[in-house]
Amino acid sequence: MNRILLLLFLMISSSLFCQNKADTLEGWWTMIEQVHYFEDQSIIEMEFITNNDLFDMDILYRETALIPGTPVQIVIVAFLRNEKLIVSQLEIVPQGCDD
Repeated sequence: MNRILLLLFLMISSSLFCQNKADTLEGWWTMIEQVHYFEDQSIIEMEFITNNDLFDMDILYRETALIPGTPVQIVIVAFLRNEKLIVSQLEIVPQGCDD
């Protein structure tokens, strides 16, 4: 019985502390000195959650940006933690295409 109560307590407390509301954001991605930034009306550092789609973001940025340090238009799914955007999904938006 004690184990069940402990397990329930751990599940509830972890769900309360780990809930982060992810938002879909449109803006610009830059990388300066190996640090990734998201820009819209402000500039905030980004950190990527590693999975199959987000493998090596340094390489992807270098292949996508025309000139190092220039912005790349993106749509991301991310949440804010410790003053950084934690990115779980990133989609590069073709420049010059308006919907």
